[in-house]
Amino acid sequence: MSGAWEEMKNSCVSRGGDKSFFSLKRKILPSRIVVLVGTLIHYHLELGLPVIIGGDFNTVKCGGPANVPAMLVLVEFIQTSNLVDLPLEGNCFTWFIGGESVTASRLDRFLISPEVLLSCPNLAQSSLPRSLSDHNPVILKTQEQVISPKSFKWFTHWSDDREYVEMVKSVCGTHSIKGICNKLREVKSATNVWVSNTREKDTESWPDIESRLQALEASLVANGNCHRIKTEI
Repeated sequence: MSGAWEEMKNSCVSRGGDKSFFSLKRKILPSRIVVLVGTLIHYHLELGLPVIIGGDFNTVKCGGPANVPAMLVLVEFIQTSNLVDLPLEGNCFTWFIGGESVTASRLDRFLISPEVLLSCPNLAQSSLPRSLSDHNPVILKTQEQVISPKSFKWFTHWSDDREYVEMVKSVCGTHSIKGICNKLREVKSATNVWVSNTREKDTESWPDIESRLQALEASLVANGNCHRIKTEI
């Protein structure tokens, strides 16, 4: 069991307290899911605490293309551990691959102890737009949500925009700004202005693009390998 335990520790992040939360920080290979799930069962029984296990299990529970042994192990683990897989709000799948062979599956999920649901009866799991990733983020949420300010994000494709690169060079080359922290702060401020101005020029907003992409993917899954939809995506 020690080897499996070491592998599980390398594949999961856990937090203690009166509940245990396991996050699969990297996907489980189908060939290793039997060992890892067996170790999770052993650890779950030893803890005797309510748990939340979330992440990319790299297999479906039923239907669709699947590694059958891994699928059966996952289903048995859920039943043996008396865990609940809440219905997924939003998309019916969390992983999408286009190209010649279209594949859409639900690989990402949260598995929750019933005791957690008794404490949080309004708990739900929901998928968010996948944006440029091949996975849809899955979140746990309640009806009461606290909206916090968005954190600053820098996208690598901005470096391909000549106007943006020249703007950053101009800010960093200003002699009146001393110190790397001050320069980064000014670059962040200038970037926010540049993004705002760029969005005003675009005829289609980012949320509109994500919504249209999500609708096209759903249509492609429903209609099979449609060349027109593939081209539009």
